[in-house]
Amino acid sequence: MHTDGSIDDMWKVYSFPRMADDQVTSQVVTAAVLSRAESGSVYWDAPNPRRSFVRGAVYDDRGRLIQMSQRKGGMNADMVLSVNPPVLSAREKHEARAHAIPGHWLYGGSWMHGFGHFLVETLPTLWPLASADADFDGICAHRFNSLRTHDWQFELAGLLSTRGRVEVIDDRPVTVEQLTVPARAYHYQVAIDPIAKTVWDLIAERATIGAPPSDDHPVYLSRTRFQQDQASRGVVTGREFRNAQEVDALFERAGFRVVFPETLSATEQVRLARSASILAGPSGSALHLSVFSRPGARVIEVGDARTGSSLVATQQAISSVKTQPTAQIPYLAGSEGEVDVRASSALLERLMA
Repeated sequence: MHTDGSIDDMWKVYSFPRMADDQVTSQVVTAAVLSRAESGSVYWDAPNPRRSFVRGAVYDDRGRLIQMSQRKGGMNADMVLSVNPPVLSAREKHEARAHAIPGHWLYGGSWMHGFGHFLVETLPTLWPLASADADFDGICAHRFNSLRTHDWQFELAGLLSTRGRVEVIDDRPVTVEQLTVPARAYHYQVAIDPIAKTVWDLIAERATIGAPPSDDHPVYLSRTRFQQDQASRGVVTGREFRNAQEVDALFERAGFRVVFPETLSATEQVRLARSASILAGPSGSALHLSVFSRPGARVIEVGDARTGSSLVATQQAISSVKTQPTAQIPYLAGSEGEVDVRASSALLERLMA
């Protein structure tokens, strides 16, 4: 990835590969079969970086795979392979016919479990809903690598579709009377289409309807409480800041409003991102709320042990389609797992100047 020149020495609008114009299209499938969803781990006799798989796609009435419905996984740093058969078995087609859904529905692709992935992969796939003449009875999608669904997923999707009907396919295949299958607007870490921005902006506009006037303070999305909750359940990722409270204090001294995203509803998080003049936070899911930032807003990513001094690819993709000035404070380790607050403070001071 390279940059489209520099706004100054530290703020950059990143470039990212774009999808070809003829790739962002849709297909209407009559008597569409949605196969059952599966996920799991892959065993390899020899070392191989592709460690897991997902299954779940759309087929026509003859059981042939609709290629556009597949998630293009297993590329770059993506560890998940899509393993959909080219032709569905007669048994699975028969099972799907026993569970028929009437009406015209929109296929939402993968109903991603992770917050950041849902923002950048699932929501942009719903781009047909941004059309003024969109008229669907609901959304169908395949669950990804988790059996759980979350209220915030339906809350965000509801900002696009007022009907609010969502069917997440799990282990039971179904047949849909008519299904519009759109191309995915973001192939994870590979390419993106600007139509993703259209979806994100529409969600942000609808989320702010009727909301009280917002300030334009810079906002820091803290991961401190989330880390504490994870640690209490024995979950350790290696990306934690051992001195997270000191990092919070660093941004507070710089004039940022320190916010714990998990304490807010999904709609409140969208509003927060839309109002912030600068949105900052550790690399990853919460910072992907920058998809909802207003024009002219800036983003600061704080690197962690995983990212080091390289801006996350998805954050680069967001910067690209939103023309969003973005900067990174590289991971500067004072001691193991701790951010070098003094060095980071000097970089932040330069950014704010």
